[in-house]
Amino acid sequence: MCWTSGEVKLLKKGFPASIDSLEDMQQFVREMIQIAQFDPSNAIKIEVAIEEALVNVITHAYVGKKDSEKTLEVSCYLQPEGIEFVIVDRGVVFNPVQYVQERCQTLSAEEQCLGGYGLLLITQMMDNVRYLRDGEQNVLTIAKYK
Repeated sequence: MCWTSGEVKLLKKGFPASIDSLEDMQQFVREMIQIAQFDPSNAIKIEVAIEEALVNVITHAYVGKKDSEKTLEVSCYLQPEGIEFVIVDRGVVFNPVQYVQERCQTLSAEEQCLGGYGLLLITQMMDNVRYLRDGEQNVLTIAKYK
């Protein structure tokens, strides 16, 4: 794939929302990071953050749904200033940004470690994390800038 660093490019891919598909999702993410030419330190942060978000969707979004209904889409915007991943699922409503904010404000450090630590890592490792409920879809946008 050819990408000129001055342009914005969108690539998207759909996947079954299953652990069996996680390696394919991670490969897509790694390819996008490589194309964007991030340094190794930031590349690993992006990879870990996106993997955590994907595992959360796979594990929690589709409880009680048939396998045929369990899908997600990963989009990647390659931009001169960085990279932005958008993860879209049709699972239960869950706002991870609000969840992290509420936990940090209301729970002690010990209580915070009981769950949701991966979400906290995502918000700390990435430069911008946004959530939107669009009709029946959860839309999580995760960005890292150079």
